[in-house]
Amino acid sequence: MKIDRKNKLFILSQGLIDLAIVYYSYILAIIPFNATHPRILALNDFILIIPFILALSFIFFQVFNVFEYGEYGYIESYISVGLAGLLVNISAVVVAFGLNLTRIPSKLFIFAYLIQLGLFAVSKYLMTLAYSRTLTSKKVVLIGTEAARQAMSEKIEGLNRGEFQIKGQSSEIDDSLFAMAMEADAVFMLDNLSEKDKFKLFDFGIRQHKDIYVIPNNFEIALSQSRFILAGDMPVFLIRNNHLSSEQRFIKRTFDFIVSLLMIILTGPLMLISAMLIKLSDRGPVFFRQERVTRGGRVFQVIKFRTMIVDAEKESGPVLATEKDPRVTGLGAFMRMTRIDELPQLINVLKGDMSIVGPRPERPFFIEEISRDLPDFRQRLAVKAGITGLAQVSGKYSTLPEDKLKFDLMYITNYSLMLDLKILLKTLRVVFSRESHT
Repeated sequence: MKIDRKNKLFILSQGLIDLAIVYYSYILAIIPFNATHPRILALNDFILIIPFILALSFIFFQVFNVFEYGEYGYIESYISVGLAGLLVNISAVVVAFGLNLTRIPSKLFIFAYLIQLGLFAVSKYLMTLAYSRTLTSKKVVLIGTEAARQAMSEKIEGLNRGEFQIKGQSSEIDDSLFAMAMEADAVFMLDNLSEKDKFKLFDFGIRQHKDIYVIPNNFEIALSQSRFILAGDMPVFLIRNNHLSSEQRFIKRTFDFIVSLLMIILTGPLMLISAMLIKLSDRGPVFFRQERVTRGGRVFQVIKFRTMIVDAEKESGPVLATEKDPRVTGLGAFMRMTRIDELPQLINVLKGDMSIVGPRPERPFFIEEISRDLPDFRQRLAVKAGITGLAQVSGKYSTLPEDKLKFDLMYITNYSLMLDLKILLKTLRVVFSRESHT
């Protein structure tokens, strides 16, 4: 979970340190170049490009949540800043070329990036250590059903970073709950509470200066993006339908076509090598085709590299893949870990069956099955299915279906081209993360 307000000092200090590292890495990289090639690099050229570099650094660091503490451990933080730095330097080369700064050699950016990696490794370690030693746990009370409280307790314990300390739990809003809450810093409202009970907790939080954490239901997710209007003298929240407008669909389709075409060109050699390795491993089919559902309930054939044994579901029928599925081959496990198996889906995107970003496509069988327990599950079909999505960059493999659905509905409700770009960039971090996300 992200850091609390009292720890904003870490955001400010780490932000300044990260930007200083970027700036001084170029100064350090310039020294040996000027010593051996005095006329290769002009200081004026560097002065022209450094504002672009710092601006790009701030943007990419924000996208990858580099300035945040408490959400990721040291390794995840280092991976994030390393990927952000790589994109900064690639973009800086493009900017230098666009400004015709020919006296700045491309290898300068490589040298500067290597310096950045070394300095980031030290700074992230020291800041992570300082954060863990100065962190004060927030005492919380959980209110909800027993199942919901158990699930939240496991999530809090799984963080293993000390952000929260559970001081009490209750399924009823009564005097004993308020007594526990008086000794705590915050209350978690988990699920299935009536409007009357929610108001009681809200009123308690206001009067007693306690923070209230709300696990939203799907209606509250839609309400969070509603528009405030006046109907005469009556305040009204307007909740628009969750379908994209024709203009948004056009922008999204254009983005999908351009990105998928470029990625097919760039990853073509990798896909060719992968196809050869699959064929050589067991002589079975290279590709795996399966019925999936996209926008409006339309069924299409998704294309992926085969990662399981041939006829994996011949005996069992449709079965959801598990984290350590015995049907997955050794090569398939590597391809899943690195997301290489997803690359052929770029063909689906090019054809218009899928988007680059959107809810993951499910099989018709599982949509019917999950919808019995989660009727709102079909709301995901308001947009095209995607190769990656908000649930993939924010959740984990073990994230519950109802929580994945909330991420999908949040994406649909908040759709924008910038959100697609942010999710696409964050997917890079997920690929390299120790915790394989969904």
